[in-house]
Amino acid sequence: MFRTFWPYIIFVFLLGACKDQVQVDESKLVSTDFVQEHIGHSGYKIIDARNFDDYQKGHIPGALHWSADEWIGDDCILSYDIPDKESLDLMLKDLGVQEGDKLLVYDDLGGCKATKIWWMLKNHGYENVSIINGGINKWKDEKANLDLPSNALEKSEIEIRREAELMTYAADLLYIKEQRSNQNLKFVTCQKMTLDSLTDESMVHLDLNELFSDSVSKELKDVLSLDEYYTSMGLDRENEIIICCSEYNQGALIQFILQEVLKYPKVRQFSGDSRDVLNVIKS
Repeated sequence: MFRTFWPYIIFVFLLGACKDQVQVDESKLVSTDFVQEHIGHSGYKIIDARNFDDYQKGHIPGALHWSADEWIGDDCILSYDIPDKESLDLMLKDLGVQEGDKLLVYDDLGGCKATKIWWMLKNHGYENVSIINGGINKWKDEKANLDLPSNALEKSEIEIRREAELMTYAADLLYIKEQRSNQNLKFVTCQKMTLDSLTDESMVHLDLNELFSDSVSKELKDVLSLDEYYTSMGLDRENEIIICCSEYNQGALIQFILQEVLKYPKVRQFSGDSRDVLNVIKS
């Protein structure tokens, strides 16, 4: 009798295992080994998202310099303005990026600047972007070899037109007010919270340091550990998640991990910060 039923027993066991399996996309977070294997390969472009002075002092061989700060600017931290699609296409053409190219982006801040590039491109439908885990710090530790450019890459004069995100600050606040009783709505922040704020179950405070396996190289933890951390903070894939960090370079990193790597389906940025959200929730 056991021989008759054992295929069914195995099927049930495998079905249960599949339900518990985390759906992730590890191709969005690549290793320095992967980068070394693809340097100079057709269809791949390596992007250095640090400031230009740091790029000039040494970068991953073949890397192009492209910092989102140059286009977004410090004055746009809360407005979340980004270049419009036409301007962005001109920038990519200027860098020599062709349709279908895969961008491998890095920085020296654990991905905070690199994910700015991802976020800016994502808003205009450009999906073929991965982040180099550990960035330049891990590259120096493991590979050591750096390029020192003899001259700066010449760039065309592009008049950048800015384009706000689809939902404005006022519309966001109205939506939050309408949805504040929605138990499935979670607000994620990386700002330090007061004791009163922490009593609100809809507000989740993430410690960015918990995302890294190495505080020096700023290498992100493995995918399973990242998923376990977010789950331990009360998030799951059924939640609608609104990220409300005052500095969107941090918010972009959180969104990248949740949306691109861990495949949380409903994640977006709020163009204000957690204090604005709390004022609406408690009003």
